[in-house]
Amino acid sequence: MLKLNEAGMSELAELYAIHEHQRQNYAKMLGRRDELNARLESLRKVVGLAKGRLSLRDETEAFLEKVQTELNQKTISSYTRLLTALVSDVLPMNVEIGIDLYTERGLPALDIFVKQGEHKHNIMDDCGGALTNVVCLGLRAIATAKSGLRYFMALDEPDCWVAPQRVPSFYRVLKQLSERMQFQTIVISHHDIRLFENGTNIISLTGTPVEGLRVDNSDVSTNWGSPETPGIRALTIRNFASFKDVYIPLSPGLNAIIGDNNIGKSRIMKLLRAVSYGGSDTSDADIRNGEQRAEVELHLERGQILQWSRERRRNPVNLWRLIDENGDVVEKEGTRCEGGGRVPPSWVTTVLGIAKADDLDIQLNHQKQPVFLLNSPPSQRAAVLSIGQESDYLRQMIAAYKTDCANDRLVEKDGERDVADILSRLKDLEGLKDVSNHLKRAEELKSSLFDVGPAISQAREALRKLNEGQHLLSKAKSVRSALSDLTSPPDIKEGAVRLSSARQLATQITHVKSELGTAKLIGEALENLPENPLNYPSLQPAIDAASRLANATIELNKSERVTRVLKELPSKPLQLVSMDEMKSTARTLTATNQAFADACASRGKYENERSALAVKIADIVSNMGNRCPLCHSHLEHDHFTSSGYLLEENHQ
Repeated sequence: MLKLNEAGMSELAELYAIHEHQRQNYAKMLGRRDELNARLESLRKVVGLAKGRLSLRDETEAFLEKVQTELNQKTISSYTRLLTALVSDVLPMNVEIGIDLYTERGLPALDIFVKQGEHKHNIMDDCGGALTNVVCLGLRAIATAKSGLRYFMALDEPDCWVAPQRVPSFYRVLKQLSERMQFQTIVISHHDIRLFENGTNIISLTGTPVEGLRVDNSDVSTNWGSPETPGIRALTIRNFASFKDVYIPLSPGLNAIIGDNNIGKSRIMKLLRAVSYGGSDTSDADIRNGEQRAEVELHLERGQILQWSRERRRNPVNLWRLIDENGDVVEKEGTRCEGGGRVPPSWVTTVLGIAKADDLDIQLNHQKQPVFLLNSPPSQRAAVLSIGQESDYLRQMIAAYKTDCANDRLVEKDGERDVADILSRLKDLEGLKDVSNHLKRAEELKSSLFDVGPAISQAREALRKLNEGQHLLSKAKSVRSALSDLTSPPDIKEGAVRLSSARQLATQITHVKSELGTAKLIGEALENLPENPLNYPSLQPAIDAASRLANATIELNKSERVTRVLKELPSKPLQLVSMDEMKSTARTLTATNQAFADACASRGKYENERSALAVKIADIVSNMGNRCPLCHSHLEHDHFTSSGYLLEENHQ
């Protein structure tokens, strides 16, 4: 019979592993190809966009430069017209205020000058104080509007350098400026009330610092209209410097606080800075003599009141609080508007809208520092006025665009190189289609080979069973041949029954013997025995022979089962698919022949053993006088079962 070729199966398994490894490599190559294609598409898009932008580079730069120039001209033109109009309305001068915008250390910077005909003059060095006052007023209004803070200005003696005959014109222009730009303006002046135009809210301060100043003005509450209109409605001052307890109502537009010299008008500017900035702008000297606490209230829109207080030896020394029209502390975005320290909390600046810009006090003008911006560095002028900020955005855009163009050139150069490299790699992967076909054919071949895997396994098992069956069959034939020459075993059933009866009789005899204790009964019992006692040899050889006979019968039964298994095996031998299997079959046949020779030798051994057994059994029977040792019958009946097992339980 055939035997499965283990080497062939091992080679097939190895081929399968190689095929699986190649299939995985093929999948990796496919993924790499898809990745390269995706990168190629992305690179082509990026390079295409870069080339497109570079093709429009000159036009784009020219456009940005043009927009920058136009925006600069537009911004500067609007400011120069405003400043020139202010000067011409206040002073009888035929001059033009000009602005030059340029870049200084990478930042926008500007110069402000007076242009008279073809000549340019420095305002600070070549022009009078009145012109400087008017220009500074215009610059302060522009800076406040550009800052995003409250449209509010408080000016202390802004007319200090203006000739008395020009003061009415100055305040007329200031009033118009406040109304047109919707500014709320407070001016502190020592001039006569008749110098102000009608519609100006005049606040007259009288009294002395010792006894406390008094306020004389008309009711202007009706000027506000809606409570939502932005603006400071009034000031309440208690124990602050020369103010003991006063209420100063304010109006939208221009408010003029007038009074005699040295009575404490400028303290209004002091308390506004104390509330707005805190810090060095306030001290205990601001608390009225003999008092422990100074308080200021700014009445704002929507009925809110910003309260500030300073108390001697209190920590914190300054306190701010915002209350609503019901007297409750206001909360903004989860923050309770109440706190203290040397500087105000951040919510104070948000609510009040008064702050410094670039460390310059643009909304609150100090009497001793009337010049605004003209004495500042050119870059600070541009930053505070936001002049050039828009054009600076464009400059940043141009710089960013030039950077983008430089990047685009690198993208174009590197991208084209990368595209060429990817195309080269993709060309190397063009053979993947052929690899796919080869793998497909290998897959089909693998399927054809490994589809017979279960059949091979079954055949392998069948061959194993066949080999075992052949061995058992040979052994069974030997045993059968040995048993065929043996005589039939005697039937000892009847002897076993009689032996059991004899044992019972012996028990009874023993019992009677112990009771009677007489030799008579023994004699009567002995008379029933045979005249000549039999010489009974040992039964062990017979029992051993019967045992071997039973084992032989078991082997015969196994042989019959093997025969049934062999009948279920394929009728035709398996066809070998390779030279290795043919060689294996030859080796199998050689082994089978050897097994057959071994079986023949075993058969001779069994025959010799059978002959020896026959002789021993004949000797045993002869020694027993051809009689059964149990029933004394002649040995012509069978004392063995058909199954070959001795009924030992009946012969104990």
